[in-house]
Amino acid sequence: MRRPRATRAGERGFTLVEVLVSMTLLTIIGAVMGVIFSVGMRSILAPGASEDRLTASSQSITLEQLLAEDVHQATCVEYVDGTQAVNAYGNCAGNAASPDFFQNQCKGTANVLCMGWPDTPSECAMALYPLSTTPASRSSGMTDAALTTADYPAVTVISSPPTDTWRAAGMQVPITIRAGNLLTTSLALRPLAADPWGSGGASTC
Repeated sequence: MRRPRATRAGERGFTLVEVLVSMTLLTIIGAVMGVIFSVGMRSILAPGASEDRLTASSQSITLEQLLAEDVHQATCVEYVDGTQAVNAYGNCAGNAASPDFFQNQCKGTANVLCMGWPDTPSECAMALYPLSTTPASRSSGMTDAALTTADYPAVTVISSPPTDTWRAAGMQVPITIRAGNLLTTSLALRPLAADPWGSGGASTC
């Protein structure tokens, strides 16, 4: 006499097909995550890779802030192109003792962006940025004192040669900051000083 089989009402399990499909999907996901992790670790652990990225990002942010501050207070902007022809915008007049606003600090080097603004009744402050060079640098100081230069080896500063289109574009100074091959930031900075592009009144610099 056979005993009746016990039934498990309401209990269900995974079929063999479902288990195999689940294992296959988990294997694929694990392989993809492994590749991503491996590539990420190689990038992070490459000699100097993470440090270079941090340095470039930090210097890029620093120059961004300095350029914005300099352009915003500039009453005179000069760009010396590759032929050392000077393109000046704003009130860049000097005085009888020093006819050149930048006391020839800007004209002596090609491909440089120079900005200046009155700082005291008798002196002007200036900031000079060599363009398309590595490392980038910023020289700053007063007209009657030696300039101080800070270098930013991981960054390049580029500016479009100034033309009358600057005025047509709302008096904006186009500047690009390039941090190696990692990132590029394009800025369109506007001088905020009173009448920066005007010609009225000679400065006392």
